[in-house]
Amino acid sequence: MKCPWCGKEMDKGFVQSARPVIWSPDKKKLFFSATASDDFTISEGYLNGCFAEAYHCPKCKKVVISTDE
Repeated sequence: MKCPWCGKEMDKGFVQSARPVIWSPDKKKLFFSATASDDFTISEGYLNGCFAEAYHCPKCKKVVISTDE
């Protein structure tokens, strides 16, 4: 994947966590889930950890995650 900021090739990898990762327009407290209508889960799963495929640009220090999986 090409970096949308600089156009260089990005490194393919994974964003990983011990807990589900969500996106929300609002900052949440320590324990939360994707409950508001604007929230969505980026990665979920418990026994094998939570992960989502992602691309990292070493030059721009940016990570791109697809939310269509």
